[in-house]
Order: sequence, then C-alpha cells, then structure tokens
Amino acid sequence: MVANNLESIPNLSYTIFVPHENRYYLKEFRGYDLETLYHYRPTLTFSGEDMSVENLRRYVHDGRVWLLFTHDQVTQISVMLQRLWKSHFAIEGKLDYRTYLELLKSSIDLEDYRDYGKELVGYRTVCAQYERKIRELWDKAKNKN
Repeated sequence: MVANNLESIPNLSYTIFVPHENRYYLKEFRGYDLETLYHYRPTLTFSGEDMSVENLRRYVHDGRVWLLFTHDQVTQISVMLQRLWKSHFAIEGKLDYRTYLELLKSSIDLEDYRDYGKELVGYRTVCAQYERKIRELWDKAKNKN
C-alpha cells in the first residue's frame, strides 16, 4: 500500500452530521488529492489554506462523516480487499475494511515519514515502530479470519 496507488472514488457522496442542528447534510466529494486532504501541505496547486478542506478534515476527525457507496463501489472495494489479503497471505480471504483503513493510515504515515524525516534524530526507531504496527495489524487481521 503506497500513496501513489491511491485514487479518488469517482462520484462519491457522503453525509455530515451536525450535532447542534441535529441534521445530516449530503455532500459530493470534490476529489481532493492526498497531499491536500490528508497531509494538508501547500503544493503548486494548493495554497495550504482552504476552509472546505479544513472543515472536511475536522468532520472526519470528529467521526461525523459517513461515506455513501454505490453497489458497484462496494463490489470494487470488496475485490480490492480480497486481492490485498491474497497478496499478503497467499491464501483466499478478505481483509476487514476497518483494518484496511488502519493499515492504509500507517502505511501512508510511514511512507511520508521516510520522505520527510530522513535527517531527524531517531529516524530508524520511528520507522521500526511504524513497521511493527503494520505487522501487528496484519497479524490481527489474520487472527480475525
């Protein structure tokens, strides 16, 4: 799992729950790239400040976003989870979606740290911690099935 392999899901809808209004709002994902939405770093195409990105990041962090997948999107994700399982364990199975999200987060963070933390003290230790967490997540996934 590497950042370059990630693609936005086309035509993705999601809802946001606003507790003080006790309402759900239906939104369409604008297709932000990984650098913009996850790392929130300035790039050639992103200034580093965008209220809609900040709001979406805050809603995700607060656990108030629910993705609305179509049947085709669910099927594609399911096939991808089966392929990930088979590529890692070389047997038939399917990775749990929540475990996949944890693995993906750790993998992206490790990849990012390897790119930006090379000159920092404790670089190898931090990389080893990420790698250990990824191994533990895979072990946890295997023990679930």
